[in-house]
Amino acid sequence: MDVDIAPRFGAELKDGFKTVNAWVSGGISWLDDIQQFYRERSAIEKEYSAKLSALAKKYYEKKSKKQSSLSVGDTPTVTPGSLESASMTTWGVQLSTLESRAAEHDQFAGALITQLADPLKLLGTRTEELRKLHGDYAAKLEKERDNQYGELRKQKGKYDSVCQEVESRRKKADGAFDHGKAKARNAFEQQQVEMRNNTYLISINVTNKQKEMYYHEYVPELLDSLQDLSETRVNKLNTIWSLAAQIETQTLTRSTEYMKHLAGEIPRNNPLLDSMMFVRHNAGAWQEPGDFQFEPSPVWLDDGSIAVDDSATVFLRNVLTKSKSSLGEYRRELDKKRKEVENAKAVRQNIREGKDKRDEVDIVRAVFAIQEAMHEVERQKVSAEVEVSTITSVVGDLSIGARNHNFKSQTFKIPTNCDLCGDRIWGLSAKGYDCRDCGYTCHSKCEMKVPADCPGEQSKEERKKLKEERQKAAHTVTTTNGAATSSSADMPRLGRSDTVNSMNTLSSGYSATAHRSVSGMSPTVEETPPPPEKKAPAPLPGPRRNRIVAPPPAQYVKNDDEVPTPTSKSAETKGKMLYAYQENGEGELTVADGTDVTILEPDEGGWTKVRAGVKEGLVPTAYVEMVAATPPTTASTFSSARPDSTYSASSASTTNLTSAAPAKKKGPAVAPKRGAKKLKYVEALYDYAAQSDVEHSMTEGDRFVLINMEAGDGWADVEKDGVSSTAAQGGAKKSQHAMKLQYIFTATALAAVTSAKPHHLHRRANSHGPVKRSIVYTPAATEIQIVYWLDDHAISEEEVREGITNGTLMWGDGHVLSTASSTPVALPTPPPTSEHETHPAGANPVPDDIFDGIVEEPTVDSQPAPKEPIVETSSDPTPPDTSLAQQPKASPRPWADMVDKDGHCAECDKVFPDGKILCTEFPYGYGALPIAHEGLGGWSGIQDPQYVGSDGFDDITTVVKGSCSDGTCCTSGSFCSYGCPNPYLKASFPSIQGKTGQSLGGLYCNKDGYLEMADGKISNTLCVQGSTHMGVKVQNKLSKSVSFCRTDYPGTESMTFPVTVAPGETGFLANPDQQKYFVWQGKKTSAQYYVNKQGIPEDEACTWGKEMGGKGNWAPAVFGTSFDDGPVQQGFSSLKQNELCKKEQLGYDITFVGDGVISPCRYKSATNQWCEGDKCWQDPDRGCTIFVSSQHLGARYELWHTISTGTFGGFGFLGTSIQINLSSDL
Repeated sequence: MDVDIAPRFGAELKDGFKTVNAWVSGGISWLDDIQQFYRERSAIEKEYSAKLSALAKKYYEKKSKKQSSLSVGDTPTVTPGSLESASMTTWGVQLSTLESRAAEHDQFAGALITQLADPLKLLGTRTEELRKLHGDYAAKLEKERDNQYGELRKQKGKYDSVCQEVESRRKKADGAFDHGKAKARNAFEQQQVEMRNNTYLISINVTNKQKEMYYHEYVPELLDSLQDLSETRVNKLNTIWSLAAQIETQTLTRSTEYMKHLAGEIPRNNPLLDSMMFVRHNAGAWQEPGDFQFEPSPVWLDDGSIAVDDSATVFLRNVLTKSKSSLGEYRRELDKKRKEVENAKAVRQNIREGKDKRDEVDIVRAVFAIQEAMHEVERQKVSAEVEVSTITSVVGDLSIGARNHNFKSQTFKIPTNCDLCGDRIWGLSAKGYDCRDCGYTCHSKCEMKVPADCPGEQSKEERKKLKEERQKAAHTVTTTNGAATSSSADMPRLGRSDTVNSMNTLSSGYSATAHRSVSGMSPTVEETPPPPEKKAPAPLPGPRRNRIVAPPPAQYVKNDDEVPTPTSKSAETKGKMLYAYQENGEGELTVADGTDVTILEPDEGGWTKVRAGVKEGLVPTAYVEMVAATPPTTASTFSSARPDSTYSASSASTTNLTSAAPAKKKGPAVAPKRGAKKLKYVEALYDYAAQSDVEHSMTEGDRFVLINMEAGDGWADVEKDGVSSTAAQGGAKKSQHAMKLQYIFTATALAAVTSAKPHHLHRRANSHGPVKRSIVYTPAATEIQIVYWLDDHAISEEEVREGITNGTLMWGDGHVLSTASSTPVALPTPPPTSEHETHPAGANPVPDDIFDGIVEEPTVDSQPAPKEPIVETSSDPTPPDTSLAQQPKASPRPWADMVDKDGHCAECDKVFPDGKILCTEFPYGYGALPIAHEGLGGWSGIQDPQYVGSDGFDDITTVVKGSCSDGTCCTSGSFCSYGCPNPYLKASFPSIQGKTGQSLGGLYCNKDGYLEMADGKISNTLCVQGSTHMGVKVQNKLSKSVSFCRTDYPGTESMTFPVTVAPGETGFLANPDQQKYFVWQGKKTSAQYYVNKQGIPEDEACTWGKEMGGKGNWAPAVFGTSFDDGPVQQGFSSLKQNELCKKEQLGYDITFVGDGVISPCRYKSATNQWCEGDKCWQDPDRGCTIFVSSQHLGARYELWHTISTGTFGGFGFLGTSIQINLSSDL
């Protein structure tokens, strides 16, 4: 019989385990009756028909007795009357058939025992074991539920106790005399801090969630399993009965008609019929227990809202960070457990179907064990999710932008003060935490109260200074809290506006207490800043703030009026320059020998910030003499026990110092600035005592900054604690020190169609890898004289422009304004002043596309040949690039070699073979642009999402720059991003993006370790050409190269795709058609570029730069371009100031000019103005944008850049310029 509706015990009976368990137990016990029946029947068969008749009568009676309980249970809600279950009915057919066939069953007595009775006994035993497992598991679930209820009661008790204590302290404060009132009030306020009920509130939410899971998931699932067990038992019972019927059919030929009738009745006994009857006679009204609610203390007027004052926010931020960090692991572990449960259930199903020979009891036992572990992980995940949602719903996501301390748990054997509360960490409170980076120490109980404001890795002196400031602040808070009040009228009313929890049972496992404000209280230390003290403020942080070196979020950027006031004169430290110093980089200061200076910031890794007159900057610490200190020994008075060497090249040796020209003293070797580049370190291998003032004493294991390893005669120049000196090479070994850097990059969305920055927020963690820097001696500088030729005679630029405008003149084959010949003019060569500048050797190249009939001016042949370059290697050696070694030798400018003069890339047209190239190999030959200086084996970025759902990727890990120059970081599950040569765009990116606002792009590394196009690809090739409507070119007429750096978007969004245009050269820029390219959150996107100053090397311009470094992501200007190929049919090109460095200037003018350009605009560097037509403004946020209509066929759009004009040979010429041409082929 078919059943229209299959009942499920879990959905119908809810919390009815005891009833269902009793019913199933009865069904299992009934199996014993059946198998006993066959045994007795076997004996009766031997006594022929007389005994069989009596047997049938006996079991009719048994049937009638158990008919009700076996059909509807012992305690049905509805009386069944004369109805019986389908199994009872079938059993009645069995008995009636038996009465008719009693005389025919003697010879089958043996078969009845071996084929029916014994299997039934085994079935009953196995089924009972399974039922007992269900019962044990139900008891565990109930115990876990009761434990959670008990935990909630404990939290309620703790909360009531704290409230009672607050009331007691308040009464003591009210009744205290004047001399003890301050102490009593302080105790009352301290107790108020402890009175928090957030833990109680969160515990209520957690308990409610666990209760919901118990009644709606765990118990229903268990009931469904019991139902399945009962129905399985019935199915197997049917099998045995069918077997019995078959035996009787084969042997009792004279009873064929009876047996056919019985065989026809048995299959009608659908197990669902018994279940349905049981459900209909036992279903009753059930109401889910109500949710737990906040219960205020009977002695304290309180409400159920979470406090959001400063101290509570600190605590909640730390709880939120811990909980969020654990969610990913919980999700992965939960998914793993669920898969294990599914696999075990599949095995159990195979066992029932006879496909697997394993023991079902063992499998069910394993299923429950796995489910138990899964439920534990699920409870932890749910607890963490509830904590995160509870906190974020009240105060938002406080973890964004937090600079968490790198705490390490330890037991303090030496008494140490807690930097938060000021108390000792010693004795019973010896356990605490110590920040590996800045040295912050605190009690274990104080950890969750510590603000997330770690300044990053600090030196020993910086840690000592921070320790003093923190201890002073801790004692200041204590003193303020203990201040006396004037009268009891200042006491607060019993009520509150905010509540902060005292979380003791959070999913993160941490226990602490946060502050909270109470209505009517006087402002606390957190709410009202203390009055300014009559002393100099702490100096500004030094340049080595490693924790944040990329642009921070907007809320952490201070305005000019927020900068701390200058140090007072009374606290200033004076100094005097021992040697003259010439600045060699940004932020340094040129100071003459003997100049009096003011020390602004103490030694920071060998560098000191000073003020000379009105100028401020960095100078080497070894070059400065502190006035208050004993003057250091000068070079002429050094005495050394070490003999002078005629061949020594050490910058600290006495030979070089004493032989210096008396007119100008030579300073000692200078240690590299921290933050300017990575440092090399050496470590002492043994103890050594200095033999003179120019040597360093060292102890085995001491660490020094290496200045020059080859100082001569087996000595090396080193620096420690700001002192530069020499040490023996044999006693020092090189060591690599990996700096831990944290980057936070924020880019806000723009409402404009195109802009010069990304469209959405991105958070990622990257790190600087080794960067090669070089010093190149260059020939005489040149300036370019532009000459325009027409019919063998020169004409002026004004005549050219006028002729092109009115149509009387036309361009040569190149259709480019800059096709005039260029004549280099030799100028004096200045000495190199910075190790970061790289100048091209030789004359500037002449463009290929020139006017018809052009006559080249003679070149200057008298320029000196360039000297051999002197190259400084990076501080950390780059690992050997094994994968790239097998590829063709890379060009210094691979993007220039891949694109011809018409902007076509032949490699880019090749279809990429999915699943054929290993992930560890960069896909050369298919148009992908290798980015060598990122240190990722040619990849521009590697992103490894840890979790993916229908709403996008989550927990996206970005591989640190410089981690694997061999490309081995591109592993299964990662998106390995690549660049495309301009004007081509990346064609591979996933169809879904990061759910947290982080984009992904590049090739996907599949589970087999091979590269394949992502599912959101827009082509079968790695790169697609830009707009077919509007092209963009850059032509450089400067004396130095300029780098336009396109962002890796979608992807890591680092500005790593270069177009570096040398003087006189032309480069293409990618310009997408909006309707055919990447769409972010339903919005069209554009190509984004960072525009650098001239002369910055490509590997420094197109990578993450240091804060306010003027290059990379801190480049002065940003440029965006795209073409709306929809109904608008209009191009957009926008240039504006980089919002991260509004005071940084390009140093040259930029002008958009051309037919078809709507609202021509210009940037004037001299006045720092942006103009459109005749209107100019000084608003860097506004910038300027041109609109290009597709109706102007062949229109020419030019971007001019002029620094200055001058004269040469009596003729006017354009000194330096950069030009961007935009063309439309519609």
